Formats: sequence, C-alpha cells, structure tokens
Amino acid sequence: MPVIRRLTGGRAVLHGDELTYSVSARNESGFSGRLMDVYLKIGAAFHLCFITLGLDCRIKDSVERGTVLIRNPSCFESQSTGEISHAGQKLIGSAQKRWTDAFMQQGSIPFSVDSRILSGIFGEKETQERPVGLRGFIPDINAEILKGHLAASFEETFKIRLSYSLPSQEELGLAERFESERYPDLAGSREEKPGNRCDNRKETVSPPSLLSHTIARPVI
Repeated sequence: MPVIRRLTGGRAVLHGDELTYSVSARNESGFSGRLMDVYLKIGAAFHLCFITLGLDCRIKDSVERGTVLIRNPSCFESQSTGEISHAGQKLIGSAQKRWTDAFMQQGSIPFSVDSRILSGIFGEKETQERPVGLRGFIPDINAEILKGHLAASFEETFKIRLSYSLPSQEELGLAERFESERYPDLAGSREEKPGNRCDNRKETVSPPSLLSHTIARPVI
C-alpha cells in the first residue's frame, strides 16, 4: 500500500472515500496567533459546517486533565484539542505546519471507513467503536454538498467571500520546482503510475500536485 509522508505530520490516515482539504495563509490578520489559536479558528468553521448539516457535534477546546491520548497511530482513533466529534466519533482529522511568515493546515473528512482494511493495517480487532465516516450519520452526503457547506461556513466564520479558480502559472511553477528539489527521484517520471516508487523503508514518497485542485481564494 502506498504511503505519503505529510509535511504537516500527525497520525496515520487511511485515504479513500473522503474529502481532503488544505488551508494556507500568511501569519497576519486573523491568522497571526499561535498554532493552537489558528487551529481553533479554522476548527470553528468546520464546526459550523457540521452544525448546518444537522449534526449535534462538539469541538474540543480544552485539555482534559488526568487523561492520556490513546496510543494508536491511527488519526481517527483519538481526539485531541481543537478536533470535532459527533456521537463520540471524530469527524475530521487535521494537522498544521507553521513557518516564520505563513502556515498550512491540511486534513481529511472521511465519508466512509473500511474497518477491515484499517484493522489489517494497524493490527487491531474490528469493533463497533471503529470510525464510521460522515455517511454513518448523513447517508446521502456527497462531496459537492459538503464543499458547499464548507465554503459557506468559512465565509461566515472569517467574514470573507470566496472565489474559485485553478492554480496560477506561478503556483504551478513553484510546485514543479518544489517537486524537483524535494523529490528528485520522482521528478520527470510522470508517465509512471503514482505509488509505484518506494524507498528502502517501503514508503512511497508522492510529490504534491496542484494540477487537479480547485482553489477557493478570499476576494479582496
């Protein structure tokens, strides 16, 4: 199974039937606080999204004293500060990386979870408490419905208006340069099927790609 190492770190996520997201901005204006401050602000937008979808969810905004996070490499098997849950189930897994002048937060919202594969990867028995994904609570949810609610929730939370576009030529050029510098063994080999190149630890290092992504940008 191919493995991608995220720049933002965090626990392991089984990708598949899901909506993945990425938020990036300069460390200024509404994003000028500490990592957890910004994490909670972004979490508030996701929380509003799930509320508008009809879920009675909660965002964990404090550290519980005397408790220990589950020692499990799977992202959706534990809940930490700033994460959102419904009926005891974690709805979204996120991680953030900050630099001196900017940050990037990325994450996954599963629609469904294959507990058989998940158990095979992490070597644990399947239980009724396993993550079920968003369709376990909203059977008719799909990516377009979720993206519409997400866009409206981010606009409401941050008091902005979003426009949609493809990556600019400058962004594509930066992505290609980053790929060639960070992943020299993969640069220039786009004809190969993604996921068939592994290093000596059996991990597939996949370069980031902007080519198929639609970007929602704040309108100035």
